[in-house]
Amino acid sequence: MRRIPVRRPSPGLVVAVVALVLALGGGAYAAATITGKDIKNGSITGKDIKKGSLTGKQVKKASITGKQVKESSLGQVPTAANAAQLDGQAPSAFQADWVLVQGTATGATVLAQSGGFSVARLGTGVYSVDLGSSAVRRPLSATINVGGAAGFVSAAPCGGTANNPGGVNDNNHVLVVTQATNATAADRTFYLEVGPS
Repeated sequence: MRRIPVRRPSPGLVVAVVALVLALGGGAYAAATITGKDIKNGSITGKDIKKGSLTGKQVKKASITGKQVKESSLGQVPTAANAAQLDGQAPSAFQADWVLVQGTATGATVLAQSGGFSVARLGTGVYSVDLGSSAVRRPLSATINVGGAAGFVSAAPCGGTANNPGGVNDNNHVLVVTQATNATAADRTFYLEVGPS
């Protein structure tokens, strides 16, 4: 039987095979031997990290603060779903209504207001302020405007009695009375605030 001659590999082939083995095994070697101590601080940037490859478990606890978080990208905290309301009501339900009225011998003028008010002068220092909504169970606060003449002021809801000046007797009106510092009737500029019910 004739023997087949065995040829020895050439030096180039040996070098190529060794290079191939090192190339294939080099990544595994690097992964097994390179640690965080081998990486220079600040040398790995966001571009070097594959998007979506890091999870919360891989980030050091309490290492991310408000400085790193874009607040506008955050949604509502589930436990704060009712934080925009108080006792089931919107914040607007707790806002006070207000009006600044200038009273003179010829009438009454609304100088500024939150909206919905109108006023009529019923006599010297006596004004009927129409809120445009009910005053029932709403707190009232009246003050003399410090920019005008000094004096006193009082306010009371009109609804519930038939003896109000001018015959105004519904729940939408507030009676305001202004006086001079000697307690005599006098027209004054006043501020009326009507709180939420």
